[in-house]
Amino acid sequence: MPPSAARALLTAMNELEEQWAYALEAAAHALEAASGARALAPDELGARRRRLAVERAWLATVDWPRLGESSGATITVLDAPSEVVRTGLVRSAA
Repeated sequence: MPPSAARALLTAMNELEEQWAYALEAAAHALEAASGARALAPDELGARRRRLAVERAWLATVDWPRLGESSGATITVLDAPSEVVRTGLVRSAA
C-alpha cells in the first residue's frame, strides 16, 4: 500500500473509532435521560447499560488501523465480537 493510501486509511479508521465512541457516549446520555424519566423498566435499563458496557469494552479492544488493513474482516468483527480474538485484531495487553 502506498504511504499516502496508508495515511488515508489510518485517518479513516481513527475517525471511525472516534465516531463510534461518540455514538456510545450519546447512548449513555440517552439511557440516563430515560432513567431519570423512568421511561424504561429497571431490568431493561440494566440490560441496556450492560450492553453499552460491552460495546465500550469491545471498542477499546479493536486495533483499528490493523482492522482497516484486513480484507473482509470488518463484517466478521462487527457481527461477532468474539471473532476479534480469533482473527488477531485485538490489541495486545502489553
